[in-house]
Amino acid sequence: MRTDLKEIFRVRGVIEKDEELIMQIVTPEDGYSWGLSFVQLEQCPRHYHNKTTEIFVVVEGSIKLEIDGDVLALNQGDHVSLKPGQIHQVFDGEKGTRMMVYSFPPFREDDLIEVPEMSC
Repeated sequence: MRTDLKEIFRVRGVIEKDEELIMQIVTPEDGYSWGLSFVQLEQCPRHYHNKTTEIFVVVEGSIKLEIDGDVLALNQGDHVSLKPGQIHQVFDGEKGTRMMVYSFPPFREDDLIEVPEMSC
């Protein structure tokens, strides 16, 4: 089935939380085996996904990303792949940092499981 790219790549939904803006381009309702979001953020809570693999591509700005306790600094053009079950958190993001986030299967909010910060 051939679909017009103009139809695929349009904003389907917007999620705004604290310092996050998520513009959903390809969603589960579109029927594809993948999802695509354009994200602007400086931080997000520690969380993981049971089913979703995510690929983050920094298109503007920079962030620090904690993955299972290890910290990576990501700058424009950098990318990283996150597998289901990997606990991750964005922090210390430069104001206005933007990323493309590809997800397999498409991201669903009910597959985002927050993990509380550990206290000493």
